[in-house]
Amino acid sequence: MGCAPTSQLIQIPRFSAAWQIDPGYGDIPSVKEVSQTMIVFYVHWEKTFGDRNKKVKKALNGLMIEWSNKRRLVKAQGWTTDGRKINKGYINGATLAPGYIWVRVRGDKKVSSSSLVHEMVHVSLWAVDPHGRGDADHEGSMYYGWTRKHTELIKKVNNALKQIGL
Repeated sequence: MGCAPTSQLIQIPRFSAAWQIDPGYGDIPSVKEVSQTMIVFYVHWEKTFGDRNKKVKKALNGLMIEWSNKRRLVKAQGWTTDGRKINKGYINGATLAPGYIWVRVRGDKKVSSSSLVHEMVHVSLWAVDPHGRGDADHEGSMYYGWTRKHTELIKKVNNALKQIGL
């Protein structure tokens, strides 16, 4: 009989209050890779949108990332990345609270093919405007905050991550 995996909470280097949950079955990005991703993301964010009062930097510093190798079925109202409302569907990531995200790691185990960068946009928007709740409908019209520039930022950051092997 095999042993069940044991989850671990591991601090993300260079972010004193940021952590990731390792579910214990392996095959997730290392904390070093996640740290590099967060740095690349923040540099791009600050260059594109600025960071008045360092709200985004503080939010990333306090981030909790939960990794999983399974998609989640959501049976509640949600939105696609292009702003269409749905009532049920599978997701590969979610910002569950201002500083807590769940991310599915794909088969290649690369951060750039996960939704980590996408979820960090939600965290950043939530930090900038807590009343916007991270702009759940993305480029839709129900919430404000997420623009085409945010979607383009995700593409730029993921391309930069791919170039450095993440």
